[in-house]
Amino acid sequence: MLQVTGPQQSDANLHRPHFLALSPSQGYEASMIRLILIVPFLLALVFFAASNQESTQMWLLAYGWSCSIGVLALLVAAVSFLLGAFSVWIVELGQRRRARRAEAKVRELEATLAAQEAQLRAQPHSPPSAPAAVPTMPPPL
Repeated sequence: MLQVTGPQQSDANLHRPHFLALSPSQGYEASMIRLILIVPFLLALVFFAASNQESTQMWLLAYGWSCSIGVLALLVAAVSFLLGAFSVWIVELGQRRRARRAEAKVRELEATLAAQEAQLRAQPHSPPSAPAAVPTMPPPL
């Protein structure tokens, strides 16, 4: 049976990719760094959207529409976030598959080890025998 020594992972880390998993000692600091990086960006985005409310004509190839640049910026940010989340999810699927395979291999090896230990316990234990005497020849004269 595999025993984990050291700090246990929290339930919040069980569903995170390995590069986002936090040990208990890093939890607060990493969260604060993320907030320090994300909050100013989000505030700037919201202020930009609020200050650009006038409708503008936009075109993409043959399609045209009218919307405010602020709303467009919010839509682009939301789509970028969803694409990033999707790409992380795709990567995480591969990591979960590898983790399941590794856990299955560990279970298989633990079962093999337990069977070998049981087989060793079942064998009669005999004391080690003394090494056989090696005949020595006298040196030639």
